[in-house]
Amino acid sequence: MNRIVLSFVFLFAAVIVQAQVSGVTWSEEMKFNKGSMEFKVIGSDKTGFFLQESHQVVKSYFVIGYSVRDVAKLIRMDKNMVEQYNNDFAKELKGKEFERFLFVKDRLFIIADDYNKKELQLMIYFAEVDKATGSLKGDWKLLETLYAEDKTKAIQYKFDYTGDSSKVVFVNTILGKETNAYHISILGPDLSPVTKYPPITNEFDPKTYVLEDVLVAPAGQVLLLGRENEYVEGKKKKDKFLQFKNYNTRIYGTNGKLIKEIKTDSEKKWLVNSKALINNNDIVMAAFYSDERKKKEINGLVVMRIDPATGNLVSDQTMELNKGMISIVEEDDDDEEKKSKKKDDDDEEEGLSGDLVFRKFVIAPDNSFVFFAEKVSSRLVSYTTYSGTGASRSAMTTSYIHYECGDIYTAKIDVSGKINWFYTFPKFQRERIPAGVSAGTLPSSSAAYFLRRVDKPYYAGFGVANAGGKSFLFFNDNPKNAGVTKAGQRVKTLNYNFDKTDCYTLEVNLLTGEMKRRVAFSNNDIPNAMPRLGNQLGNTFYFIGKTDKTFGKAKVVVGKCTVK
Repeated sequence: MNRIVLSFVFLFAAVIVQAQVSGVTWSEEMKFNKGSMEFKVIGSDKTGFFLQESHQVVKSYFVIGYSVRDVAKLIRMDKNMVEQYNNDFAKELKGKEFERFLFVKDRLFIIADDYNKKELQLMIYFAEVDKATGSLKGDWKLLETLYAEDKTKAIQYKFDYTGDSSKVVFVNTILGKETNAYHISILGPDLSPVTKYPPITNEFDPKTYVLEDVLVAPAGQVLLLGRENEYVEGKKKKDKFLQFKNYNTRIYGTNGKLIKEIKTDSEKKWLVNSKALINNNDIVMAAFYSDERKKKEINGLVVMRIDPATGNLVSDQTMELNKGMISIVEEDDDDEEKKSKKKDDDDEEEGLSGDLVFRKFVIAPDNSFVFFAEKVSSRLVSYTTYSGTGASRSAMTTSYIHYECGDIYTAKIDVSGKINWFYTFPKFQRERIPAGVSAGTLPSSSAAYFLRRVDKPYYAGFGVANAGGKSFLFFNDNPKNAGVTKAGQRVKTLNYNFDKTDCYTLEVNLLTGEMKRRVAFSNNDIPNAMPRLGNQLGNTFYFIGKTDKTFGKAKVVVGKCTVK
């Protein structure tokens, strides 16, 4: 089987070299119940760091089943990676659903909600957590009450940080209404409202409009990035389904009124996926585009800088990505599905594969920015096995979600909006997770803004840390790929088993694009690391390692390294 990767001439070290990352140190193994869903380092201070674990507990039993609710644990580790406390908030969260923890400056809060079915109202609460003991400092406080109006409406909300992380952005809406209305508030260090915007509305059919991102500029302007869909006829005349039409980008003032709609599509260019960020006083929007709306391919990259005060374009640069820029790389694929998998490569397209997803944006020392994107796809696969014969013959079907995380793409855009360089790094990881509650849903680059992030896959993909004008990408790979340093080289596929992998560091110079690769550590002797779910706090990057056992508890470790 062949796969297509970009082939560029660029600065790339052809040998494995030492990057500016100190050795990784690991904590002792911790054991958690098998149902533990999510682990992540959520904050740190001078004395150590905080690890969050979330899981579900039974809320109530019925004659034919039961309901569950989300709860969480908070684990504090000192700077020597020794556990100080491990607090389960199941008791404090009784009658409530855990939402998340929030660090605002030097204070830690827990957020939870409670839905009243009779009154159709959702009450959102918060309480401050004593970081020294892990206990609540006081009683729960009501942040806001949201009303659904009737049973056909769904309440959605989300908390995020402002660009400097000094405040919190709180966005909520009611899905199912005749019009879209978004309520936005800026919360201060004590979670009290600092700014409350009038409702922001638009004229789109709520069934065809999907909010994808919300950004608040330093001066208070709000950017809403949404995807417009349209109804099209299927193969049968009575069949109709929603199909992506184009992106809609609008900027609103602090009075909730529209400043300007940014035109992003043209007759020859339709955005496939997009990402926006605040850079100083500008809004920067990068997107992959296609020359044909209905074709699932990418033909180029467009980068726009927008003045949030006026909505005017400061710059608009494009770079074509086409078939003439690619070469064929042979993939060593021993997957058991190889014979049954559909060979999409037989139908060659003019552009690149349409499944590129933006992963990370980084501000470079010269105030330009660099993005990292990844080729990602997923599918549901079912296997059926039969046993017995005749009347006693039975069948059992097992389903998995299969994830494929491919090449890494990176580009640098300078302050004028010009694309300085565009490079690629080849890799190919496969991971599968049994379908069900633990697997979540199939990921999508166009996932709705309010959907809770699904941290899957666990071990494939890559994490990013930044320091000193460089980015450090961490990813698991087959040791046979240690010498793979540039597009065009043969890649050994990492198929499902991460036990015998190494975790590599790819050092990227944000000014020149020069790259260097080395081994960071081996997964042989630790629970498998999940680099994509790692988190950088200051100059420290934290890893989570996790191994689930068929019987018994899950084993978890935390690792950390210094980037400089």
